[in-house]
Amino acid sequence: MKKELYLLGLGTTTDSQNSVLVLADEKNERAIPIWIAEVDAINISNALIGSPSSHPFPHEALARIIDSLYCELLYVEIKRVSNGIYYTDIVLKQRGDEEGIAITIDARPSDAVALAAWAGVPIYVDSEVFSAKSAILEVSGEGFNLVEDSVPNREEDQEIRAFLANVKASDFKLENED
Repeated sequence: MKKELYLLGLGTTTDSQNSVLVLADEKNERAIPIWIAEVDAINISNALIGSPSSHPFPHEALARIIDSLYCELLYVEIKRVSNGIYYTDIVLKQRGDEEGIAITIDARPSDAVALAAWAGVPIYVDSEVFSAKSAILEVSGEGFNLVEDSVPNREEDQEIRAFLANVKASDFKLENED
């Protein structure tokens, strides 16, 4: 099952070292932050502006390739996350294909989101990924903030956190001690 997300914005972390892509649910209650390279944030910004450049950005080139292959971009979907890396598919179909057989292409989230923004197609996320990785979104007149502590944790994560909160260095005995 999948959930539609919307490109809420691009920003930088408080230390201004990393760019962050923020995808929110339809009510702007929860969002997923995805850390991306600065150049990828620029590509997404250019896709949002929507004006073609004299030398195509990657999302423009990919849109042209899809069109020249007589295909239609349907949507992009964040399928899974592993070790902090999001895996995203670009989903398209060949024009005139009555069967509607989808063609799926693996892509980086930043490239897929730039393409979706450029083409005006939906961005989806697997419901389990959204449940596991989304945080509460606080929106104010000054912008938005993700409440990091709100990221749901699995039961075993809670046990580890409880253990780490109560452990002291003196609880460990080194093998070389007499």
